[in-house]
Amino acid sequence: MSDTENIDITNLGEGKIDKYIQQLENSILKRTTMYGLDDLTMMRQNQILCKLLNQQGLIALQKQNYEQCIEYLRKAELATIYVPELKVQTFNNLACYYRKMGKTRTALQYLQQALAIELQQKQSTSLPDIYLNLCAVLSQLERHEEAIQHIYLSIIMLQHELLISSFQKHEQRQDQPNEQSFPSRQSSVQYVNSVKSHCNESKKLQERMSILVVAYHNLGVEMEHLKLQFESKKIFQSALQLSEQCLPQEHQLRHALEEIIKKYNSEQQQQGNEQLTLKPLLPKVHQKNTELKQIYKSVSPKQILKRNTQLQQQKNNHFNNFKFTKKNSYSETYRLERERIMSINATTDVIIKNLENKDISNLPYLRTALDTVNQTTIF
Repeated sequence: MSDTENIDITNLGEGKIDKYIQQLENSILKRTTMYGLDDLTMMRQNQILCKLLNQQGLIALQKQNYEQCIEYLRKAELATIYVPELKVQTFNNLACYYRKMGKTRTALQYLQQALAIELQQKQSTSLPDIYLNLCAVLSQLERHEEAIQHIYLSIIMLQHELLISSFQKHEQRQDQPNEQSFPSRQSSVQYVNSVKSHCNESKKLQERMSILVVAYHNLGVEMEHLKLQFESKKIFQSALQLSEQCLPQEHQLRHALEEIIKKYNSEQQQQGNEQLTLKPLLPKVHQKNTELKQIYKSVSPKQILKRNTQLQQQKNNHFNNFKFTKKNSYSETYRLERERIMSINATTDVIIKNLENKDISNLPYLRTALDTVNQTTIF
């Protein structure tokens, strides 16, 4: 395997890559058996193998060769056991595959794992791409409010990345001395290398700018889903202006944005002079009957106790009013009954006193009085 370690992977033909992958797998197996899991050469080969498998998996996905794609990516996922720094890239690619196959929940799980790993890194360049993919998956799951939050994060991080790189380039230009247009023979190699690095940086910058255009486009789509047509049109216009600066004229996304703006303009002409109302980008509160219980639970216990006390007082007042009304309606009856009860109590007191004094001379009179009271009984 020593001769294959020095091969330039970028110069390998498409037919030779599969053969090289097989050689790498055999070499990794042999070195693991002979030297164990701490072998540095084996770790380096695993890193090369994982990158190749991810690359071939994406190529197969673009060619719609889905069986070969998942075969490459599953092997890459196994290789990440020894190369944990490539887990994020592999999980992203697996999410793209499962999203393409319509298994959006599985894709969401892989993206959440990739996001959890990337958030723990001190320096990260994959977060904007992860948030962009999360937006697309959540949008397919009809979770548009979550999707728009992720696309905002993607745009902010992409803009930050591009802004920092522009500042760094400006500082490098100021630090570099003024050179002649035609370099000398001694500096020709350095000049060629600098031109190559500049081309690579320009290509990378253009790729990141195109991803930013895609993020703008997705933001406009999510605003459409949330019925924010006016804001959506403004975002699409910004995306089109940006694409005109960084994308070639024949680019597919640029044409798609032009068609979207044409559609908005035609719809506005049909509406006439109708005034467009702006809506804030805040979570909407839907006042539904099913949500009243949740709103009531959110009240503090002190307020709930106060409310219950007020309700109880209202019930008591209503009951007292009802009793008062009923008492007035039978006022004469209650007056007679009260007088009867009072006379009975008075007679009972006299009997008790006489018994205590042992004076029984008045007993016949008391019996006559009791009989008279009993004759006035209403019930």
